[in-house]
Parts: sequence; structure tokens; C-alpha cells
Amino acid sequence: MEVASTVITTAGVVGLFNTALEVFDYVQSAAAFGSTHEVLQVKIEVEKVRLLIWGQWIGLDGSADQRGDAVNEVLDREYLKTAVAGLLVCFVKILEDSEGLRDRYGLVPRVDPGTGTGVEMENLDQQLLGSTFKRTYDKFRGNPSRRQRDSTLALRMRWAVADERRFRRLVEELKAINDSLNHLLP
Repeated sequence: MEVASTVITTAGVVGLFNTALEVFDYVQSAAAFGSTHEVLQVKIEVEKVRLLIWGQWIGLDGSADQRGDAVNEVLDREYLKTAVAGLLVCFVKILEDSEGLRDRYGLVPRVDPGTGTGVEMENLDQQLLGSTFKRTYDKFRGNPSRRQRDSTLALRMRWAVADERRFRRLVEELKAINDSLNHLLP
């Protein structure tokens, strides 16, 4: 997903936004590891909600059938479109990189105790947020099952926190990307 040397279209930004939303779903910490990890999981979900709200503000609704003409005209400025696309690519690269998630951020693939294999995320709708964020999350998330079905990403793995200190770094990096998006287009 190189951004620098290509001309970014509004449809390209729409696609990157949808992919960024999708990859957030891949980072799931297991609540069974204690309340600290639940807090960290909520922080990840807060960053996803922030991205959803920001996207709605500029006219991105997170759906696969997003119309390019519904996107805020501020993205007609090539330099802003390129910067936004670059930041969205950062989300995707961070959250899609299973080796980086493991080595840099202290996550490990969660193992299904019944089969001893990694758990595929077939039904993300069962992974709901607490009541505090549920309404906002549901309102802005679009149609995740359609997004998942149309996904070009082959493996959806659940992750568990193995190193809390390194996982906090992931939360901070996601927050920094969101902050940058909000500073560019508040």
C-alpha cells in the first residue's frame, strides 16, 4: 500500500478508511487475562470509535458502498488527501503486521483450547463493547459483516496480550495516528 508515489483518489481514501476500520477488529485481547487487559482493550476500541467519528465528520461512513461524492470536499486538496491516506495506511500496516504485533507490541495469537489452533474471527459481532461505547460504536461502524465478507485479508486471528508494557505502546501509536487525523481535519 504505497502512498507517496501515486495519485490518491477519493475512492482510494474511502477504501483505506474501510480497511483501517476492519483491521482494528483483528486486535482483540482476551478479557480472561484480567481487568488491566480489559482496560487496554477498551482503549483500543476507543481509538476505533474516534476513527469512526472522524470518518463520519468528513463523510466516510465505513460502508462498502460508500459514495465518493459524499466525502467532504476538503479532501479534494491533493496534499490533504495524500496525508490522510498516509495516516490510514499507517493504521493498516500496524494492525495487519502479525510479526510486528507479536514482536513489537507483545501480542500472541490466542489459541483455542479445544483444537490447540489459532481462533479465526468468523463472528466479530459477538465481540461487543461495554454499554458505554456500544451505542456509538453500533451507530458508526457501518456493516462490519459485509466489510469482513468483502475483505481481501485472508486471516483474521484473535490476539491476546502477552506483554502489557509493549501493548501500551500499540495503544499510544494508534492514538497518535488518530490525533494526527484530527489535527489535519478537525
